[in-house]
Order: sequence, then structure tokens, then C-alpha cells
Amino acid sequence: MESTLGFLWPLAALSGVGAFIDFLVGRSGQVKARDWMTTWWVRFNDVSWRNFGKAEAEYTYVLFQRMFGAKILSWRRAISTLTILTVSMVMVMLVVGYNWQNHLRLTL
Repeated sequence: MESTLGFLWPLAALSGVGAFIDFLVGRSGQVKARDWMTTWWVRFNDVSWRNFGKAEAEYTYVLFQRMFGAKILSWRRAISTLTILTVSMVMVMLVVGYNWQNHLRLTL
């Protein structure tokens, strides 16, 4: 009995959270969510195992073009590349600096 209750309480808690979110979004949010789920259901229903890779590659290609620009040498692509490079370098410097401080603390 104890193991059953231990399994069911997260399910009940998540159900309560879902009901609260459903209450918060209201009727218009429910309609939008239902429309979004219907759209994606139709998209997934149209894809079979034979054309799954092709459909995913086409979606990724369109997404990258929308994010980074259609031309290989465009301002949007240059700015997005520099932004990604800058964020990556800052993250690497933060991680290396943190690890270096910990290494110094351990050796002293």
C-alpha cells in the first residue's frame, strides 16, 4: 500500500498543477492550445518513417534560413555568428576562470 501511495502522489500533484494552469490560461488559451496541438498532430500524421529524415531536414533548413538569413554572406548571418561566438567565448572564460580558482584554492 505504501509503494502505491508513493507512486500516486506525484501524479496527483502534476494533475493539480495542470488543472491550475488550465484555469489560469482561460478559455482563449485553451482554444489556442487546442489549435496548436491539432496543427502539430496533422504535421506528425503526414510524416511517415520513409520521409521522416527528409521532413526534418527541410524544417531545419527553413528554420536556419529564417534565423541566420538566406544568403551565405549576409549581415544577419555575420551578426548572428559573431553573437554566438561572443557568448561561447564568455561562457568558456567563465568556466575556465571558475575551474582555475578552484584549482588554485586546492593547491594552496
